[in-house]
Amino acid sequence: CGSCQPGALAKPGQWCADSEDNCRTCSGVWCPLIATPIEPAPSTPWPAASTPLPGSTPAPAASSTQAPPTKVPPVAEEWITGTWTTGYWDCCKPSCAWPGKGNVEKPTLACDARSGERLFDANVKSVCDGGTAAACADNAPFLVNSGLSMGFSAVAVSGKHGLSGDDNCGQCYELKFVDQIHPKDSWGGAHPELVGKSMVVQVTNIGYDVSGDHSFDIQIPGAGQGIFTSGCTA
Repeated sequence: CGSCQPGALAKPGQWCADSEDNCRTCSGVWCPLIATPIEPAPSTPWPAASTPLPGSTPAPAASSTQAPPTKVPPVAEEWITGTWTTGYWDCCKPSCAWPGKGNVEKPTLACDARSGERLFDANVKSVCDGGTAAACADNAPFLVNSGLSMGFSAVAVSGKHGLSGDDNCGQCYELKFVDQIHPKDSWGGAHPELVGKSMVVQVTNIGYDVSGDHSFDIQIPGAGQGIFTSGCTA
């Protein structure tokens, strides 16, 4: 009887809880202390995710929008000046079409002088030496846009401007045309329509007979055969 614990037989104010005798009459066990049961304190829920805790900084809400890619810092323009370009087209198999030239996976491709098909055998002899391997017709320069063209070039082996020969095979260089005249011989200077424009060339040939500041000999049909005059007639 009594109300000293939750679930007691008699609740406060009921007859069985008025006295020990009444409790026994009710076949109960007397609880000497009459007390109000302690109700458990209601639990306080944690704040919702969108509500910041006191003194805290709310985390940014999740977003399905991807962060913009990290911008690569611009590379400063470092032009190597003082070089000169010419043109050639001797039809010979490019020097870089032989095995073991440059830091490349495969040599430059040559083409069959009779069929024009590309040759995947890098050991075919050059037309300038009595063979059938020649420079491909599509090695001629081509226009990308009004300010940029691309093509292929032979390079000098003087060591100037980082050009030393076979190690340069496969490398690419950007040339920017200016109107400067060659100081020694009073020749050169780009055509007015070329001044300020750029050309990206890939090294496919080595000019072993070229030295000095003359660095790039660009493949241009009809630009001259140089010392090899038998290739285009083969």
